[in-house]
Amino acid sequence: MAEATQLRPAAPPLPATRADLLAGYKLKRKRSINDLVEEIIVKLWDHDEEFMKYVDAIYDEEAVEGSLEDDDTMAAQIIRNYAKKENHTEVAGKNLHTIKLAMRVGLRRFGIARPEREQQAQLPFSPPPAPAE
Repeated sequence: MAEATQLRPAAPPLPATRADLLAGYKLKRKRSINDLVEEIIVKLWDHDEEFMKYVDAIYDEEAVEGSLEDDDTMAAQIIRNYAKKENHTEVAGKNLHTIKLAMRVGLRRFGIARPEREQQAQLPFSPPPAPAE
């Protein structure tokens, strides 16, 4: 058995530091603006009531600013302000329209975009089942 281990080549050493580990990362895809804005949406979700007000409506009549388009712009402004405050330069430097479009993609990835929620609202309501006795 000792002869078998002597014949096997040794494995290359593991990276010594985190920097060495990251330098060898094979997927070199740069994160898109959609990915970056999605990350900010997740951070704002539990902590920013104003942001939540702007993404809640599914009809213009319910919108804080009177239209869904304007509410999306205001939500994008909150995202950009957060990005500036937290030094997310990739997002902070983008224009509001780009952030707004990325926000819509991010919400759609979670299944909570306005069109999806409006479609769910059209489904017949079924009350929860009665508790078992």
